[in-house]
Amino acid sequence: MSVGNEAQPTCSKSTAISDSNLTTAQTHDEKLVVDTPKSRRQNLKNLIERVLDSSPPNSEHQPGPSGCHTCFLENQKILEAYYNYFLSNDPNAWYEEIPEYKSAIQGRFQQIQNPTLDDLEDLNSISQSMLRKYLDKALNDTNSDNNGLRNSSMTANGDLTIGSLTNQCGRNISIERQHSYSSLNVKQLVLGLQEARTRVERALLYTQFYCTPSENDTHQQKNFKSKYARSFESCGSHEEVLEALRKEAQTLYQDKVTALRRELNELQLAQSAHLKNKARKAEKVQRLLERTLPFRHANCSFKRCGKRLDLSEENPECAVCEWLVSKGRSRTRFYYCSAKHATEDFDDHDRLQHQCSAGDRCLFFPKIGPPGNLFGAGVCLPCLESKEGLFYYCSTECYYQNFVGTCRKAKDTANCLGLACATASSFQPSTRKYQI
Repeated sequence: MSVGNEAQPTCSKSTAISDSNLTTAQTHDEKLVVDTPKSRRQNLKNLIERVLDSSPPNSEHQPGPSGCHTCFLENQKILEAYYNYFLSNDPNAWYEEIPEYKSAIQGRFQQIQNPTLDDLEDLNSISQSMLRKYLDKALNDTNSDNNGLRNSSMTANGDLTIGSLTNQCGRNISIERQHSYSSLNVKQLVLGLQEARTRVERALLYTQFYCTPSENDTHQQKNFKSKYARSFESCGSHEEVLEALRKEAQTLYQDKVTALRRELNELQLAQSAHLKNKARKAEKVQRLLERTLPFRHANCSFKRCGKRLDLSEENPECAVCEWLVSKGRSRTRFYYCSAKHATEDFDDHDRLQHQCSAGDRCLFFPKIGPPGNLFGAGVCLPCLESKEGLFYYCSTECYYQNFVGTCRKAKDTANCLGLACATASSFQPSTRKYQI
């Protein structure tokens, strides 16, 4: 029941390159392709050899009918092996959806008591006849689907006459199917292998089917096709080349899956690290917010108001005091319910909270600073870094004039801060506007 002398291809061109796993065949093309008669013949041979080898070593052949239990069991096992050969349970077999084939084969097997060569010839004749009908039906189906393939016929000895049929396949197949099968579809390959008479012709068909290059091929696929094109052109055993091609395609597919899984794991690890880092940052921001706003509510700093304020919302506040709080915790932030109250409280707040650390030695005493200068105030940076305290000066001039007295007040640190405070970098001016 072989379709041709050479092994039939075991998978389509696309799956040979990217995915070697065979799915359930649905079309005539696919069912013919997955049917591998030579491999099934080899399985049959192996089964019969195992049955014969399992016979007692000293048993003699008994010609004619015999009631020997050993011979009966041996014949039954051989008959079962042939039954599996002609009628397997493979869902992709070409005869799976042909009840006439199954009933004919099963009826012939029921007539067999002791298998003989005549019985096997009858079974093979039934199988070949059904296969020819199946091929004829497949060609007629293709003819009705694609408005072509009208020249299929049978010769007297039962062989298909392909002739011009093979040349017309490419023209009569639909554009969609030509696109899916590229330059050579499965049926053309099967018919071409039937017509081919030399290894060179068959090698050309295999090369066109499996190794036709495409502009979308990757570098790995190009190397794969080039390698097996040379193997087919060497005119060696096509079965061995197809088996090697299938195994390498499966290996490449598994390698690709493994690489994708590894990449997915790396992405998942990176995403997990990113989410953890994001959570840590959010927690840090929350802690900073809690430290910056120890109380969620405060009263309006305008004495005649006292309205309760929600500090999670935007509220006017003193910019100078906010800047001083960022430099040292000894200061307090002042919030207002409105810009109007902040403006009304400006003079009193400025006089009480923004006093120069020089006190009555301030160059501008009793005023709080130089007239018209809103940007000259600052703090003594060395005193802040040495944790001696937060000393606020109304101007740079006042700072350099009075830093010695300030340092003496701060636990008598004039010796260690005298030179440092004399440099311009020791005075850090406020970057905030001197207003509320």
